[in-house]
Amino acid sequence: MKKIYTMAALAAAILTITSCKEEWEPVFTGDYDAPEEQVTELDVTTTIAELKAMYTSGPLKIDDDIVIKGQVTTSDKAGNLYRTFYIQDETGGIEIKIGKSYTNMDYRIGQWLYIKCEGLTLGQYGGMLQLGYDDPTGSYETAYIEVQYIIDTHIFKGKRDTPVAPKVLGENDLNNAENYGIYCEVQGVTYGNEIFAIIYDDSDNSLYLSEGQFGVDTWAMSENGFKAYMTATTGKEEPQEAFGGKITEKNWQAYYNAAAALSVSQYFKLGNVDLQVRSSGYASFADEKLPADVLSGTPTTLRGILTIYNTNTQFLLIDNSSDYVIY
Repeated sequence: MKKIYTMAALAAAILTITSCKEEWEPVFTGDYDAPEEQVTELDVTTTIAELKAMYTSGPLKIDDDIVIKGQVTTSDKAGNLYRTFYIQDETGGIEIKIGKSYTNMDYRIGQWLYIKCEGLTLGQYGGMLQLGYDDPTGSYETAYIEVQYIIDTHIFKGKRDTPVAPKVLGENDLNNAENYGIYCEVQGVTYGNEIFAIIYDDSDNSLYLSEGQFGVDTWAMSENGFKAYMTATTGKEEPQEAFGGKITEKNWQAYYNAAAALSVSQYFKLGNVDLQVRSSGYASFADEKLPADVLSGTPTTLRGILTIYNTNTQFLLIDNSSDYVIY
């Protein structure tokens, strides 16, 4: 069996710039019914690639009158994204750190957005460029755009359109920074029989799981899924080995007491490139098992957002509901 996984603010009532044109039109309904909403068009000054090229080192607060335009390529409906979404134009993609949940209710896949960048901050996290707000604590290069007034005066909804088609990437494309943040398809990947995850006990000590698969055959683990895994040997809440002996009977209780949703990176390979498919323990598909033929090495195809974390090439699944999974 071959399985393809797709990753799958109101506009201001009065605009003070002359380059803005507003109109009303029926929305692109797709698979849901929605009322008419205001559609905005702004004069675009900069492509996404040009905006990203402005970053050199350290956070960059944008003081110029820059407007970018891109189509939404992600949804948080399945819970694998949290308070963020991605947009893309013909030159590239970028993460927008909006501090809101249920962004899929406001920004649908395929919808064009105009973003006035003046006053926002361009920064990176783990090598991945993001557009957000200034972080007053200095802990991160960007913070979430949380204040509704700031959202309303910077992010404007355009027309709903046919969603972006995935760009097919080969082995040599996966470490190309131009492709980070875009919606893509990677064909012929094989399972790497390895995961990466970090587990914490009730004293906040961490246990790193790497260089092995440890019997974790799901995309991630919900809290209930984690507890079920920890009790798999006997089916009871009692000390027992888990994660290939990384957790022993001696320290089992401390990790079980701190059971929580566990994000997991499942490794895939394309040629010599390791591709980490990272999924949240809060995703609706966290406890879904990878198909048996994929686990046994049958090549498959992944669709989603290509990202990077430090030196690790990562892949973000958007969804695996019936709307997004093709068998």
